[in-house]
Amino acid sequence: MDFTQTLTESLLDDLDDLSDTEELTNTASSNESYDTGGVGLLPTNKKEDGVSNGKSGGYKESKKRSVEFAEDPRLQSHLASISELTSTSEEDGYTLMTTSNKYLASIQNVLNRAHADLATAYKPKFPELEELVIDPIAYKNAVQVIQNEMDLSSINEQLNSVAKLSSNQIITLSVASSTTSGMPLTQPQLQHVNECIQYIDRLLDIKARLINHLEQHMKNLAPNICALIGPTLAARMVATAGGMAELTRIPSCNLQVLGQIKNTGASRAGMSTNIISATAASSAVAGTSASNVFKPHEGILSECELYNCVPAHLQRKALKVIAAKLALVIRCDYVNLESGRARTNTSGLKFRSDIEKKFVKWDEPDNAPVVKAL
Repeated sequence: MDFTQTLTESLLDDLDDLSDTEELTNTASSNESYDTGGVGLLPTNKKEDGVSNGKSGGYKESKKRSVEFAEDPRLQSHLASISELTSTSEEDGYTLMTTSNKYLASIQNVLNRAHADLATAYKPKFPELEELVIDPIAYKNAVQVIQNEMDLSSINEQLNSVAKLSSNQIITLSVASSTTSGMPLTQPQLQHVNECIQYIDRLLDIKARLINHLEQHMKNLAPNICALIGPTLAARMVATAGGMAELTRIPSCNLQVLGQIKNTGASRAGMSTNIISATAASSAVAGTSASNVFKPHEGILSECELYNCVPAHLQRKALKVIAAKLALVIRCDYVNLESGRARTNTSGLKFRSDIEKKFVKWDEPDNAPVVKAL
């Protein structure tokens, strides 16, 4: 009996303690949720404030970040320096190239955020467009043409000439627009969409200027890479990876497919499940010819001279060899770049010579069988 009473009393004590704790917690949370510092009862919970503001708060915040990056005085000063560059010392040229390389590493993240902002702003009008046009630049061009138009059949020519969409993509968009759940945007919403497009255009212009500068001076930045695959492809690979440091971290197996477009609106629209057919549509978006279409397990590296000089049945094997040597020369150039040592193309020329000799050996006919006496 005494034991039962003792157990009952202990349980009641525990319940009293819990109720006291809850009262203290509620009092503390109510004090934290409001700021009464002379302004009145204003909620200060950032999460709740973001929900109450809807998507516009996130849009304005990301817009501010994009503007801050594009209008950064240091970036503007750097762009002015490379545009006015005529002749400069090797040390100054090296500084400009490494600075361009660092800005390229940052601008891709800003572009991704700007694309996300554009997709969010345009989703009420055409929510299916983001899934049908995966490439961010093609998506931006399509939104720029479509705007508030509900009948896409009237703007097919603009989608082809301005947005660079293929006929398969245009047909798919026309069908999707006829069954979409989206509604026309209001004037403020449409203005937000056009502002996003302007931000992306401005960022792409900055990126193009940086890549152009790198391409012109790539032989000084990475002479071994240029000796192996050429300065144009070298600049594109550095820009795609986001910088020299990021490129050194990519293994050779992934260098083969760097820049590959695997999945496009054409392949997901039911027109074809063949990746070669899908990337043919991507070539139309990128403005490239059909002969340079990305194939399975091939990326930017498949456009180099060494790859295209071998027969088709040996190209897959050749690409693995080129990527393996490229991974070595990338690390070689990066070590020389960071340590300040003299940068030469000796290693790149040596590897290129070895690869060419190997390709010639592959193309030789097999030796005739030797007839042996029984």
